[in-house]
Amino acid sequence: MEAPPCSSRRAGPSRRSHTRGSFSATGGILVRSDSAALGEVAALADRVRAELGGIDLLFLNAGISATTTLVGTEEQTYDELFAVNTKGPYFTVQGLAPLIADGGAIVLTTSAATR
Repeated sequence: MEAPPCSSRRAGPSRRSHTRGSFSATGGILVRSDSAALGEVAALADRVRAELGGIDLLFLNAGISATTTLVGTEEQTYDELFAVNTKGPYFTVQGLAPLIADGGAIVLTTSAATR
């Protein structure tokens, strides 16, 4: 599954296209990556460094949910939920923190309701 780093794993293309245009008009970029794929953080940091030099605002929205019960949750489901909702955002911020300018901001949100 693909995922934008600054959006949820299931964002629709029309929303991304509109957002990308808005960012482009102000000199920003929107980059897609999977928040649970920790190997993508270095590539994301390299791209941001190359295209922008640094970050004024890091907006990270990653979130998924599962339709299950506490008793019915399997380990694989738990691991995926934790990877996307907690571990991925934590290590994405860790990897991009050196690029955040003095006075810059980090905004973390989560939502599994993307459509």
